[in-house]
Amino acid sequence: MQAGSLTARLGWVLLAAFLFAPAHAGEAGFRVRDVQSRLVEGVYRVDATVALDLSRSARRALESGIALPLLYRFRILRNRDYLWDAEVAELNQRYRIEYHALSERYVLVNVNAGTGQAYSSLSEALHAIENLKSFPLIDAELLRPGPRYVGTLQVLVDSEALPVPLRLQTWVNNAWRLDSQPLQWPLNP
Repeated sequence: MQAGSLTARLGWVLLAAFLFAPAHAGEAGFRVRDVQSRLVEGVYRVDATVALDLSRSARRALESGIALPLLYRFRILRNRDYLWDAEVAELNQRYRIEYHALSERYVLVNVNAGTGQAYSSLSEALHAIENLKSFPLIDAELLRPGPRYVGTLQVLVDSEALPVPLRLQTWVNNAWRLDSQPLQWPLNP
C-alpha cells in the first residue's frame, strides 16, 4: 500500500470520527441570564450574570493542558425603524482558563488586561467571570441623543484561539458548541 493512500485513508477515518463522535453535551452550554447597564461619570457600565457549564470534552481538554479561550462579545446597536439595526460599536472581552497540573491550580487570565488569578478549582475560576460588575462598556459621548440604542451580550468559546485540531471539533462536535444566545437590553443615552 502506498504512503499517500494510507495517509488519505487515515484522514477520512479521522474526519468520520469527528463527524460521528457522540455529542453528549448534556446540560453543558453558556447562557446569559441577566444584563443591566447604568451611566456612571459619562461611561456606561454593565452588570451581567452568565452561566458557564462546560461539556465533558471541554473539561478533558482543559485538564490535558489545552487552554480554554472564552469571549464575551458586547455589541451596541442603534434601532432604526425601516432598516435593520446599525452596529455602533463592538467590544470583545477575552479570557483564558488554563490548568497547571504541577500546582493543581486553574489560572484565569484576563487577556485584554494581561492579568491572571489562580484558583484551586475550575468552578471557582468560572464563578469569577460569571458575574461581571461595573464593566466599562462605552463612553456616553459616542452615542447621539435621540436614537434608541440596545446592547447585546453573547458568551462563547473563542474557537479561533484554539489549536487547529480542536477548531475542527468546535465546528462538528456538539460538545464544543457552548455558545450562548445573544441577550439584548435597552441602552439609552
